[in-house]
Amino acid sequence: MDALITHTRAADVAADFVTAAEAWPTWDSKTHPQEPKGSGKFPFNYNGDYATERVLILTGRATLSPDDGSAAVSIEAGDAVWFHHGFACKWEVHEPMTKK
Repeated sequence: MDALITHTRAADVAADFVTAAEAWPTWDSKTHPQEPKGSGKFPFNYNGDYATERVLILTGRATLSPDDGSAAVSIEAGDAVWFHHGFACKWEVHEPMTKK
């Protein structure tokens, strides 16, 4: 599953990536459908009409558990993440999250 998600910790995120992210739309975990409602948990499959979704985590903290059983990935404010086409996981948001 490593090839389907790329995670860069906040300390290693390039300044030009942060600058570029300012123009991207903001997503808020509080408005995303959750199962059960209000739990911070939801499944997601990155299988849209794009090769990669790249995001910058602005606030919060979450654990992503890949559907293939590979190791969970913890993400938090300042991290950059690339979700490559075909990545499927269960999100568990521990602290309300926003991302660009």
